[in-house]
Amino acid sequence: MFSKLLGIILSLLVIGYPLSFGRPWYTFLDPIAVLIVFALTFAALLMTYGLLRPTRMLFDVLHPVAVGAKERLPLNIKICESAAIYASCAGSLGTLIGLCEMLSRLADPSKIGAGMAVALLTMVYGVGLVGLVFMPMRYLFISRQMEEKTDEVRYGSSKWLLIIPWIIIGTLISVFVTFAVLMFPFHR
Repeated sequence: MFSKLLGIILSLLVIGYPLSFGRPWYTFLDPIAVLIVFALTFAALLMTYGLLRPTRMLFDVLHPVAVGAKERLPLNIKICESAAIYASCAGSLGTLIGLCEMLSRLADPSKIGAGMAVALLTMVYGVGLVGLVFMPMRYLFISRQMEEKTDEVRYGSSKWLLIIPWIIIGTLISVFVTFAVLMFPFHR
């Protein structure tokens, strides 16, 4: 328990320290970006697993000795993997939405900031959800499964690894397009 609490505190410090340079922390909150990433991730989980299974998964995180928690470990691992994929896809989709918004306002350069904020923050929120929420939860369930099964250790599916190159490619394209727009302004 102490190591988990220490990991959470360390993660918040590592993220919060650079954010504290010259700006209040709330400037990094964008309601549209939050809505895109969190709502799309939640909606995809609802379409895939319904409401009850993800709710039970969250309950199993907090109460590992709950009735039926051991039997739900493989399903909980799958839900975490799916949520990680959905969050990264929602972040990438939000980046594209923000870039489209930014490009549609090139006539007035003072208005491209909102689109750029959505583009960058949705990617940050998506990657943050994957790396700081869903994958640690997945590894928590895997470690519980390994404790239960000493003879036969199953690591779950590694399909989520297939999305990492697409996240990197999407981020590079977003950065390239952003810099291209800023360096070579197009006029309509």
